Parts: sequence; C-alpha cells; structure tokens
Amino acid sequence: MPLYDYLCGGCGFKDEFITPMEYEQQCPHCGVYMERLMPSTFGINMGVGAYGYYDETLQTYVNTNRQKRELCRERGVTPLGDTPKPDGEYGA
Repeated sequence: MPLYDYLCGGCGFKDEFITPMEYEQQCPHCGVYMERLMPSTFGINMGVGAYGYYDETLQTYVNTNRQKRELCRERGVTPLGDTPKPDGEYGA
C-alpha cells in the first residue's frame, strides 16, 4: 500500500498514513475527513544490490562497492566511466 500525506482542514493536523487508494482518512484529533496530498516518495539505493553481481571487467562476483574498489586497485583496472584520482581512488 502507498504512503500518503494527509492534511486536516479542521485543525491543521498533518501526517503520513499507509492506506489503500480509495480509503478516506479521518483526523485522529478532531475526526474530520482529511485531504490527501501528493504521495510521498520512498527509495533505497543499495549500490550493488542485496546479493551482489558478476562484474564482467573483473571476471568475478562482487558483493559490495568497497570490494569492487579494492579489486580494481589490486588488479590495476579502471572502473567503467571512472577516472583515477591522484590518490589512486576512483569516483566522482
């Protein structure tokens, strides 16, 4: 179910609720039906993913971004799209 922001027109109370799309939320303070605002956004960037991935350049499985950086440094490989910094690290 999506997370929606609600605003009460009666008392001005504002909060987020996880509700079905067709549900009408009542204000927990004054009981007036609340106005649904634009949906809240939510996201998680896990980098390489929960279980890692096979890196074609390194020809091995990589579980974390740190592991990829270390393997690239050990093997002298530049990650695709990255340029080496003066200290030997890669990245933006």
